Amino acid sequence: MEPIIWQISRQIRSRLQKLNRSGSVVKMQDQFTVVSADLVAAFSFDDAVDLTETDELQLPGSISSGFGLIESFLLVTGLINAIPPTLLLRLAPTVATNNRLYLLVKKQFDSSRAARISTSKITVTTSDDELTDELLSPDTKLIAHLLNSNLTPHERTPERVCAELLTIFMATIFNIPRVMMVTTYHILANPDLKEKLSYELDDLLGPDMDSKEETPVWIKLNKAEYLKACVKEGLRLFFGALRGSARRNLDVPIVYKDWVIPPGTPVGMSAWMLNTDPEVNPDSLAFRPERWLPGNHKPEMDRKFASLGRGSRTCLGIHLVYVFM
Repeated sequence: MEPIIWQISRQIRSRLQKLNRSGSVVKMQDQFTVVSADLVAAFSFDDAVDLTETDELQLPGSISSGFGLIESFLLVTGLINAIPPTLLLRLAPTVATNNRLYLLVKKQFDSSRAARISTSKITVTTSDDELTDELLSPDTKLIAHLLNSNLTPHERTPERVCAELLTIFMATIFNIPRVMMVTTYHILANPDLKEKLSYELDDLLGPDMDSKEETPVWIKLNKAEYLKACVKEGLRLFFGALRGSARRNLDVPIVYKDWVIPPGTPVGMSAWMLNTDPEVNPDSLAFRPERWLPGNHKPEMDRKFASLGRGSRTCLGIHLVYVFM
């Protein structure tokens, strides 16, 4: 993945340099969205989406602006999917989010799946209810892992796998740009912080930043303590999903301070409550990467860091989040 990440980073950097020379106003949410889309597509499918190479940057913007309605009123999803995409696009362009994303992901899925079937020497069988049991050649793409998994044929139908890929795609392009916006804003709003980060990156990467080769830099970036601190602080103030992550103890009561909570009672708190606990993170709403640096960082800070979920509900792409950022 690293060469692909590096290539996409160079593409978007070149685009930003051209826009800067032209004096154009840049909506960074669009830029972060197309980068996220290209990265998750490269991780999932065989063919690149290449949104960083297209001029239609308003496509991701309109997608993200319409997602709020879908996310808040899930019951309308079935109705939206029942409307032909072309008609829906005319009636309500921003509400066409689900369809546009689905068509994008399905096109990539069909292409990757067809390529594997055509090159596989293993016979693809179809049962009476048209469920396929495909044993395709393994590789590192997410689609291959899903199709080659030990799930039942019913759970590996094209519709089911495509829905799983769509969920991952949507989670990436709606969350990565948001946390990048939060982090970028705080860095640019604090000149001293920006100077520290620039100095660290220049010292570590040097000429690699402008190299025309696919230079591996992950090992170097992993040594950038201030960069990692900025990423962690950006994630802390991003919060992620604000819904309470409830748990239940079915056997014994939970004792919290002066309260006794009966067995079976759902108890939970949001990432916002955990991430902004003033006893763990003083001045908790301030962007202070220094709190994560060696010498300042305390284990309790990790225990109350929930932007990417916790336990069995940890984000599936947690490692990719850090790599992308």
